[in-house]
Amino acid sequence: MRDSREPDPSTVESPSRRSLSPDSFDHEAVIGRTPTTVVHRIGVGSDDPIAVKHPATHGTLGGDVFDSFRREGKRWAQLADHPHIVGVVDWGESPLPWLHHNADVPWVAMEYMDGGDLGEYTEERSVEGKLWVAQRLADAVWYAHHDGGGLIHHDLKPENILFRETPGEQWDVPKIADWELARTLLNHSDSVGVTTPQYVAPEQAHNESTDQLTDQFQLGIVLYELFTGTHPFVDGPESAPEAALITGILQNDPVPPSERRPALPSALDDVLLTMLAKDPDDRYEAMLQVRNDLRSIGRDDDRSDDPEPNPTAQTRPDSRSETTQTADWNGVGVGTGVVLDTTARGAAAIRTELADDGTFYLSDTDHDLEPTQRVSLYYEGDDPGASDIIEVQPVGSDADPPAVGDSETFGEGVVVDTTGDSKAAVETDLANDGVFYLSGIEATLQTGDAVALRYEGSDPTASDISQVVPVDELDQADAAEAGESDATRRSDARAAFESSSATASDRSIRGSWPRFGYDRGRTFHTPDQQGPDDSPDVVWESEIGSELEAPPVVASGVVYAGTTNGLVFALDARTGEKRWHFETENAVVAAPAVAGDTLYVASKDAHVYAIDREDGTERWASDTGSGIYAPPVVTNDRVVVTSRSGAVRAIHTETGNEMWTVETTPGIRVPVTQYGRRRLLVGDDNGVVHVLTKGGSEQASVDLSGRGRIRTPIVAPHNSGTVLIGDTLVDLRRETVSDTLARGVRSLPAVAEGTAYYVTDAEVRGIEIYSREQVVSYGFDGSTSRLGTDTTPAIADGTVYTGLGDGTVVAFDGATGREQWRQAIDAPVACSPVPVDGHLFAATREGTLYALAEQS
Repeated sequence: MRDSREPDPSTVESPSRRSLSPDSFDHEAVIGRTPTTVVHRIGVGSDDPIAVKHPATHGTLGGDVFDSFRREGKRWAQLADHPHIVGVVDWGESPLPWLHHNADVPWVAMEYMDGGDLGEYTEERSVEGKLWVAQRLADAVWYAHHDGGGLIHHDLKPENILFRETPGEQWDVPKIADWELARTLLNHSDSVGVTTPQYVAPEQAHNESTDQLTDQFQLGIVLYELFTGTHPFVDGPESAPEAALITGILQNDPVPPSERRPALPSALDDVLLTMLAKDPDDRYEAMLQVRNDLRSIGRDDDRSDDPEPNPTAQTRPDSRSETTQTADWNGVGVGTGVVLDTTARGAAAIRTELADDGTFYLSDTDHDLEPTQRVSLYYEGDDPGASDIIEVQPVGSDADPPAVGDSETFGEGVVVDTTGDSKAAVETDLANDGVFYLSGIEATLQTGDAVALRYEGSDPTASDISQVVPVDELDQADAAEAGESDATRRSDARAAFESSSATASDRSIRGSWPRFGYDRGRTFHTPDQQGPDDSPDVVWESEIGSELEAPPVVASGVVYAGTTNGLVFALDARTGEKRWHFETENAVVAAPAVAGDTLYVASKDAHVYAIDREDGTERWASDTGSGIYAPPVVTNDRVVVTSRSGAVRAIHTETGNEMWTVETTPGIRVPVTQYGRRRLLVGDDNGVVHVLTKGGSEQASVDLSGRGRIRTPIVAPHNSGTVLIGDTLVDLRRETVSDTLARGVRSLPAVAEGTAYYVTDAEVRGIEIYSREQVVSYGFDGSTSRLGTDTTPAIADGTVYTGLGDGTVVAFDGATGREQWRQAIDAPVACSPVPVDGHLFAATREGTLYALAEQS
């Protein structure tokens, strides 16, 4: 509901653009002065007063400053459509009457703001009012970054955030002034003081290139002061020396705002602390995300108990974006885009339909890009964010950029399974793995129904499906838009269904679980797959003949597993039939990894092998010099492994050549985990977490030696500043231990939707990460025997699957703990079961692979 105190910005619209002659200026007063500028209130005939700003050092300015002042005045004027950006009326260079000389001076005439600046926005203002102001400021900065062609302010501070007064009890309307004029003046001066040290970003303090993330940091300081009345890094900043201010910003960590002001929403902590991250890569990718998270706080009446918002959660926009063509490049998706703007340090704004909001802001692009240039975007994952873009390459053609539009499209599918709660599994060529698992379906569907799937975009995922309609109910207009007649759709869809079985056990299996832990963060959670729902049977079992100490991986209908006698097997996922095997010289105790058409295997024989997935032939073998006990991670063009010698080694995926090596402590038994787009994490036997870049440099380390050796892989939930190491929650941004989530656990956790699931001797516990509270429990029927194992659960579609010490596999509801089914396989599961396409694959230490699925 709209707050009655929320003003209508249209009542304080900016004045329209018009040509002004300084001869008509009636000087009224000096209303602002800084070391670099002077601002005057000027009357212009019968119109409302305006404000005119010019450089304070007008007598020493050169022609380059005049040019920059004029150019940036024009860019600022492009933002005039936004209600929270101070409007520009005109600009020029000419003598000004009150300066009493005939020298030309660059000036900008702008909207007169009569409500003071943000520094006067007093403590008496309500939290709701401050949230409203914060949301509007974030939206204004986002507008400048996005629709202003990447316009960056570079000097956000309270003095540059001005207010227009409104009548009655309504809140005054904030507007941001001085868009990039400060940058021109700063470039003209050698003094660090004019950069406003109290609001300087770390990259500015280091004299590094700046971009939109610099604005985000500066606005973070401004909003922190708005809500708490204190500076986030320095006490008493007004009287602190310049050097002390900059040192505090570079070295001190901010206290969460709700600790300074308990009345503040706790969710605000994560928003502001993310904005204030010292490393730009740890901040939000775009101001749109800041705005959305602030809005979500404003809609939430509970200010303390709810989990904090996901700092990089994105929402579907209404704006148009570039049509994207996708392909497959060595297991990596390829999309297209158009460059909107670039920065000096290799950052670029690229319009592409891959982005939820229509634009990706990317840093460290390897090519010299120009605005309007068409590019190819190589990415990992099914629904990439900016952090998933691994390569940007100019398109080598003179073709026109992709057309802009947001038309909807139809695809076809066949219902292969339904539940009573508006959910259905739909087999369709739109899905990368052949099946979409959809929820919230309004139509009544039955197994075998041919359906039309309405979606947006060119490469939809399940979340892009906006409507599921039985073909029989699809009206003629929609059918025409889809480009086919109802009869043709119905015939093709029915034929597709009749050519396949309605049971999971003998449908083709096209889904994947490509590596240990499913994703590179080792969360053991798949958002795209589904295991058996009800009472599965063992549809096949295959005795490989040697112990299995790691779970299998699955891709393109094939199950891959390594054994302690040094063999790697490929089995048909539907039948269990062996396709090929590959021999190494020692035990394979780690799960392999699939990337493109290659299987990467690490062996205790001190080699990493690249194996052709189709026929099992060796492509290359790389000698690491020491036995490998942990699974590899494949990221970009490198496969990264750890070895018992303590080395972390990156090997080129195509050649097998070593790219880099980082030496840590001997005795590493855990794999590398990818954290975000660029960082790799690994724990050693001294209890130290090493934070590495993909280029092989050690960026940071976190000492957990007081908690013993690190013997479990690090779990890095997507878009989170924290990681889990066994039962220990570690805040990587602060490089500290946050808490211990569980005692007596015997497993690596699986993490989904903010909840970590652990196996103990007597139960599986679901613990909410943010609140540290146990929210669900699945017990082992009260048995006194120890059924818990070191098995890690796997999570798919809200169901938790795990093996027990008595040789059974169970499935239970991840939200309620209610058991869904239990199936005996006669031996404990090795590490974790694997849910794919209605199947569950499990390996046992006795050397048998099992496939479970519903038979009817």
